[in-house]
Amino acid sequence: MKRIMILITLQLISFSGGCSLYPVLSDIRLNYITGSYFEIHFTQSLVDIGPAGDVPIPFSQYDQYMGLGAVWGDDSVYTFYQEKNPALVKRGDTYSSAALRAYYGGHSAVTRRSTLFSGGRVKYCVGYAATSPNVGNGWINATHYPSGMCITLPPAGEWCKMTTPALVLDHGRLSVKETEGHSVSDKLNIKCTTGSTVTLRLINNEKYIRLSNTARANIFVDGHSIGGNFYLKAGDNSLTISDQLTGITEPGELNGMAVLVIEPL
Repeated sequence: MKRIMILITLQLISFSGGCSLYPVLSDIRLNYITGSYFEIHFTQSLVDIGPAGDVPIPFSQYDQYMGLGAVWGDDSVYTFYQEKNPALVKRGDTYSSAALRAYYGGHSAVTRRSTLFSGGRVKYCVGYAATSPNVGNGWINATHYPSGMCITLPPAGEWCKMTTPALVLDHGRLSVKETEGHSVSDKLNIKCTTGSTVTLRLINNEKYIRLSNTARANIFVDGHSIGGNFYLKAGDNSLTISDQLTGITEPGELNGMAVLVIEPL
């Protein structure tokens, strides 16, 4: 009987590789400067986001520019403030191709930015996005980015950090018949400055890691499908990350990777 090796890696830090790379921000911290502005500190790296990066940017009758910026607004109207010298979006550009042009064109060197603080129910996120400038200093409400690529900002002084550098869910050698429903787990350690309710999700907002055209590993946090909300106490926390294989029909070696994101509610 032929046997297969299933190696599934959850990268809890960003990684490079693959052909649909997209710049992703991590280690995000906030510092309030005045009552009107705050400063966002972060690091950047390239992540393979899979098919989401190959989607063409929606056409616009106006020139569109891709680059790093911050989105803020309420549930109906959002505004995107972009870094200087964004990349002009060309006809047929995918999210990945345009974002990489902005990244290598200078935006990769950016590690902080200041943005408007409005308070109240206004929501904020940061990331690479494409948008069209108005005939003025503002931005029209037509901001485009792959699902999950704009990272929600934590409250100032409140943050949770994953202290486990990476999770490896190694299924070892299995026969094809043994793979369906097979599950392994690993522990994720998180340290928080204060008690917080957070969302844990894969960066592409999917519930699984793709292994091949048919095969995937469904991901769970403490027995619940990933993407749910969890309360983390101040100090050290531990969660169980597990998977469940499905759709494997042929022998061979399969590998999968993903990025896990913690976001405040």
